[in-house]
Amino acid sequence: MENNLLLVVNPVAGNGNIKKDIPQIVNNFEKSGYNVQTEYTTIENNAEIIVEAKAKDGEVVVAIGGDGTLNEVVNGIIKSNKNVKIGFIPFGTTNDFAKSLNIPSDRFTLSKKINNAIEKSCDTGVFNGKYFNYVSAFGTFANTSFSTERELKNKFGRLAYLSKGTKDFLEEENVAHLKITTDEETFEDDFEFVSISNSQYIGGFKMFKNDEFCYNDGKFEVILIKKTKNKAELLKTYTGLINHIRDKNVIFFKTSNLKIETNQNMFWSLDGEKEETTGNIEINNINNNIYFLTLENKVGRK
Repeated sequence: MENNLLLVVNPVAGNGNIKKDIPQIVNNFEKSGYNVQTEYTTIENNAEIIVEAKAKDGEVVVAIGGDGTLNEVVNGIIKSNKNVKIGFIPFGTTNDFAKSLNIPSDRFTLSKKINNAIEKSCDTGVFNGKYFNYVSAFGTFANTSFSTERELKNKFGRLAYLSKGTKDFLEEENVAHLKITTDEETFEDDFEFVSISNSQYIGGFKMFKNDEFCYNDGKFEVILIKKTKNKAELLKTYTGLINHIRDKNVIFFKTSNLKIETNQNMFWSLDGEKEETTGNIEINNINNNIYFLTLENKVGRK
């Protein structure tokens, strides 16, 4: 008996190079016993719209693209209220979430070995009503993910992020006065960086040790960086973070819910895509509500 598989492809991912591989990927899935329906995203008809309209109970939805495409698929699945498993063929610049779950980076591996895949339940975040599967972040380097031009990302990959991030770091100042309330405690200060994540990797860097990160424990990993004296001190703090060293400017904790009170207009990165907010923000964790397919066991599972 054939299983249904909805293949959602971002045709501009990887500078459009993925399109030539789609016939082989589809053929591999069909050889594994799947009836494949292929849909290509457009600006007007993105992955969220496609999945919400076409996902069916019991099938597999496979996303091909970057973290933004995956975010759209997750939003579509949750809004559709369908019971499906998610496959992901990462074709973005950093593919942070895929690395966190050890999802294969090779474009053909999942389609060849899907019948041997392991199902992993994962948490999802809700940011003022919008779902994110791996990170919501504010600050200079957070903004780099959505402010870097697609052409540069496709041409230079992670180097484009590093170049744009360095430029933003030198030329801009992103500081917000925030009151952050969790179920356990409250923080109020001027902050230069805020990250609420369900990913071991952020911006291409491994931000958490294995024993600090868990993708299905019902809690986010949260990093706050308080306003520093100058750029040199901020750079030292950032450099320490990616080497798992947290200085006096860093606050790290885990929590299921946050309320952020502010009167400032802010630009956030939700799974690498731009999200503008005015006023207060509520972020909540939904425990074990989506299911991903991977081919490797991963530390960090409870």
